[in-house]
Amino acid sequence: MSDVHHGSETHLSFDKQYPLFGGAIGFGVGATQKDADLVSYYYQFTEQEADIFYSRYASAYPATDATDKFARLHFSYPLSKNLELRLAARYNDFDEAGRNPRFIEHPHTLNWFAGVQYTIGSRQ
Repeated sequence: MSDVHHGSETHLSFDKQYPLFGGAIGFGVGATQKDADLVSYYYQFTEQEADIFYSRYASAYPATDATDKFARLHFSYPLSKNLELRLAARYNDFDEAGRNPRFIEHPHTLNWFAGVQYTIGSRQ
């Protein structure tokens, strides 16, 4: 809950990791449910922003709960005690319900990451 938009979101994900080539490969799927207050705050025009068009936008795109889904795949390979190579991909399917379409140009996205991760401290 936030004091700014008074909305909430709930996360649910399932992940599994397997050893592979001295590293680890992982798969995951999940969803994030956002309530109407949160959707309105991030994906709707305010009355000040829309000015005379506010009631038109509010009636055409009323804010409702939205559930975004995702799938991810990642691989990590240790390079030293605190350093590992990371490769990752994530597919997102954004629920367009209750969102003004001007705020989401692409409801389906694919993100990639390749790099290294340094861990400070103990891994215990």
